Amino acid sequence: MALSTFALQVFSTVPAQAAIQRSADFAEGQTLGIGLYGISYDYSAWNLSAGAYALSKQYGSNLTPIFDQSPDLGLRFAARSYAQDGLSVGWIGGLHVSSQNVYSAATGGYQRGALVPDLGMSVAYGFNLWELPLAFRLNLTLGFSLLERGDLLQRLQFGPQTGFELAWQPREDLELTVGGGTLLGMRLKF
Repeated sequence: MALSTFALQVFSTVPAQAAIQRSADFAEGQTLGIGLYGISYDYSAWNLSAGAYALSKQYGSNLTPIFDQSPDLGLRFAARSYAQDGLSVGWIGGLHVSSQNVYSAATGGYQRGALVPDLGMSVAYGFNLWELPLAFRLNLTLGFSLLERGDLLQRLQFGPQTGFELAWQPREDLELTVGGGTLLGMRLKF
């Protein structure tokens, strides 16, 4: 398999979730994330968070997106295990239901829909750059396709919670985000 084909398959399995991804540096309370291609809601208490999201799929170029009417849906959870000096580390996972046609290497064709549980690690770092409060976040999860046939390694993939973002926090209750393929988004905290 050519390197470019492999890279395309890897990055096509990672959904676009910038403003709607959950990360280890969550704050207590309710959060609404709105991105160009999705929306999310999370509730957090103490060091635990649970939420749900919906994603539209983008076709065409970034300048003229066309949205599919059947979104991907997901439930997720996060547990923070470390937070000190701007660095937060935790565990993240969930269950993602995709409505798109997914290519199956085992069957050599496309299947409608996919159910993918995933689990992984979340790292976030908040810092100031020229008096601007910023945060960098990275989630790395492994997902396991329940509809794919084949051995264990053929069914493993980057999980739906995998993503990265850069966030600017102009206020305590508002973030503007870039990254994860969704390009732009915002997160409101209540």
